Amino acid sequence: MEADERLLEPGWGGLISLNEALFIQAQLRANPTLRRIWRIRGKSCPLAKIAERAFPENSARARRHILNEQAKAARHKKAAAAENIKKLGSDRKGTSIDDTKVSAGQLVLL
Repeated sequence: MEADERLLEPGWGGLISLNEALFIQAQLRANPTLRRIWRIRGKSCPLAKIAERAFPENSARARRHILNEQAKAARHKKAAAAENIKKLGSDRKGTSIDDTKVSAGQLVLL
């Protein structure tokens, strides 16, 4: 599904999803004129600022919403990684998941 270009208008999107915020962020990073329109300084373009500008009627709610969306995505990613590690551990003959250790996102066989 392609993102709606109207999202690039500050205030149009309302309470935006994480994917919508990421789309806007990519466009803002590539376009200094658009960053000026959104009143965002620098190229980092924090998602919380984008959410606030997308829903100016309640910027605090927009900020909380996008931060919660980011946390939920991080938890999902961590759970998926743990599941993949379990699968990898069970696929190795003679090596159980107890013989593995995860450190800084890397799988280490003990």
